[in-house]
Amino acid sequence: MSLRRASGQTLLVVLWVMGLLTIAAGALTMRSAHELRLGRIPASALARKAIAQAGVHQAVAVLSADDTDGQLIDHMGETWSTGIDEATGTEMFRDIAVGSGTFSIGPPGLVDEERKLPLNLATPEQLRALIDAVQPGGVDAEAVVSAIVDWRDEPDGAVCASMQPACHNGPLDRVEELRAIPGVPPALMTALQPYVTVYGSGRVNVNTAPAIVLDAMGCPGSDLVAQRELEPFAAPPAECPSGVVASSAFTASVVVSGQLGDGTAPLVAVLDRAGCVSEDPHDPCILAWLPQ
Repeated sequence: MSLRRASGQTLLVVLWVMGLLTIAAGALTMRSAHELRLGRIPASALARKAIAQAGVHQAVAVLSADDTDGQLIDHMGETWSTGIDEATGTEMFRDIAVGSGTFSIGPPGLVDEERKLPLNLATPEQLRALIDAVQPGGVDAEAVVSAIVDWRDEPDGAVCASMQPACHNGPLDRVEELRAIPGVPPALMTALQPYVTVYGSGRVNVNTAPAIVLDAMGCPGSDLVAQRELEPFAAPPAECPSGVVASSAFTASVVVSGQLGDGTAPLVAVLDRAGCVSEDPHDPCILAWLPQ
């Protein structure tokens, strides 16, 4: 990444943080006048949330500045994943001062959502392979796969309406919708959660995915993980079926904790790198804010 580009990204973050701190300071000084209108939310809580939002925008800046040098490669040794600036060794994500508070991102950096199996686009065979690999026992994988496929086509309207927020016919909006699918036991939901996503292009990033996910995609997972430790893949490896993996990713989730005094405010967001660098205001950078 060039010095000019890095400086520009840093300035962008600084300006954003200054704006957020101005808002937080205003909330602090006007607390008594606005306490009723704010529903008696403590001003310190507003300040912590503003600090956490600054952390999200720090993550946006780092993701946007990711320099691929013309090669679409995203791997675990990059700043967005480690939190350490590759050029200077500077800590970018841990205990970053914002006024009287700090924010931290992690663990330890952003999470590549495309290292996970895409729930909405996975084939029945891929779903079955992952369920077989993680199931805690006593699960009919075939029945669960059929239920998931049926659900993402046309879920039960009555069950959907009872969920908060309600789900809908079509692709899953969030991984937690698995809980509503008949036949998916809580233990299986817990086992699947680290390895599945509703975001991304549908192809798994071979440079970040764990072996269990690569295996489910039909790849030799352990072998590929060992190979990428020596050198990240610049293209999908021939050992994988065509079209199921990529060497890069565009969607990441970020967990931020804003700290002020003795309290913390957590925020979780899903970011789309293409939207973050696009000049089109209709291209979203932040795809979703997730429950904490």
